[in-house]
Amino acid sequence: MRISQVAIIASLLAASATADAKPRRVVVLDFDGPRVLADVGRSSVMSLLGDQYDVVATRRWETARAQAAGHGPQQWRQAAKQAGVDAVIEGWVQDEGRHHVMTVAVRDAATGNEIDTITIKLGSSGVSTDQGHQLAAQLDDIFGFIDDDPTASQTTSSLPDVRTMRPMLGAHHEPAPAQDDADDDEAPKPKHHKKHHRVVQQDDADDQDEEEAPEPKKPEPKKVVATATDDQKDESDLVTLFGPDSKEAAIVSEGKTSHIARPTPRFAISAGGYYSSRGITFDHDPNAKNTVDFPASSIHGMQIQAEVFPAPLKKQDGGLSGLGFSASIAHSLGTTFTAMDSSGYGDYTYNHSQWELGAHYRYPIDMVTFDGGVSYGNVTHTIVDLPSSIAIPDTAYSYVSAGAHLSLAVSDRANIGFGAKYLYLLETGDISSEDWFGAGTAWGMTLSGDFTIPLPSNLYVRGDLEYRRITLDFEGSGALVPTYGMWGASDTAITGSANLGINF
Repeated sequence: MRISQVAIIASLLAASATADAKPRRVVVLDFDGPRVLADVGRSSVMSLLGDQYDVVATRRWETARAQAAGHGPQQWRQAAKQAGVDAVIEGWVQDEGRHHVMTVAVRDAATGNEIDTITIKLGSSGVSTDQGHQLAAQLDDIFGFIDDDPTASQTTSSLPDVRTMRPMLGAHHEPAPAQDDADDDEAPKPKHHKKHHRVVQQDDADDQDEEEAPEPKKPEPKKVVATATDDQKDESDLVTLFGPDSKEAAIVSEGKTSHIARPTPRFAISAGGYYSSRGITFDHDPNAKNTVDFPASSIHGMQIQAEVFPAPLKKQDGGLSGLGFSASIAHSLGTTFTAMDSSGYGDYTYNHSQWELGAHYRYPIDMVTFDGGVSYGNVTHTIVDLPSSIAIPDTAYSYVSAGAHLSLAVSDRANIGFGAKYLYLLETGDISSEDWFGAGTAWGMTLSGDFTIPLPSNLYVRGDLEYRRITLDFEGSGALVPTYGMWGASDTAITGSANLGINF
């Protein structure tokens, strides 16, 4: 009998040592994929692990990785020792037909090697209760292949023991261990380690007929009712552990933390209406018998603008920055022009169209953002069926521009800005043809001001005010120069617009 008991105790101790080698300190990195589902999946995994493992703050692990020297396994080993991490959990959510699938990968923190992956199909509300139990069991099995690093035990000794009073999804709640009077020196073992304990029985001639003593019955676990004070304390401990700005703190405090980091948007699209006042002032020979008059007239229409900055300089809580591209298009709607000749007044359809493609480099410095760029565009004005007796030419300005823009942040996302551009004219349209006022030189400039006001759900309202002036100097070769004595012209427009946009 004595020999059999010794063998059983030795087997239990060996199995306990194997079970205790499982990792106790785990870090859960941000999951990739659709933001809402990725965050829900990550929080579910953290809840599953929270009852049995010490969850290390993501920021602590990332800081340790950044400070670790070397590359590959050497860097992982140093980071694991510094941060006190045994296992690293990654995850991503992706589309699979009409459903979403979440994959959870477990890496050995000491080597960076991927141990195994788990894939589950997500429901409309994320991870279901049954899926949570299965995921918890599979993660527990995978952790059995990762050795606990004894050198990191001192690193996490200062971490608070974070335990919530509420039962968590997939958590293994353990009843109080029974005390065995026959062996008071043996430490009690958790229930979830029981599957790793294998009892090896020795054949003994003297003990073959003896029956093994029944396992002592364990008392029922006591039900603990969480009070408001317990909940507040648990929440405070988690916020202290992960930091008030972390996503983990936002999850446990239901979004009541001071700040939640958000991915920097890479795209912006806006659309709205514009109203413009445009006219041409002609420079005549004082001795000319006839003059041309094109007073300012109104133009109104719709416009669409888009920007893309694929690699922002700040990955979180930033704005569009770095190298980017822009495109815009505008067209008049229902605009008419009233003119008079010898036959009287008439209303004529007034068409305005404009487009521009640009390349930019945008650089934020504290509250100020500088944008320098070049662009290629066209602005066209056409009056349909205007009689030849009214000497107002159509224009089609094609240009290449270079300019700068400064934006000042006045709040978290609201800002005001000012810009200027120089326009190098490539083409001017009918106004410089030989049938009108002839060849010459032309250049232009724009001055602008704008403001942006944020709205919920990444929406914003943007207002713009632009002054554009194009100056033309004629050589006197046009067919109408002798009649009108035309020396030059200034085409000016003041345009205001209001747009509703979204960043994503």
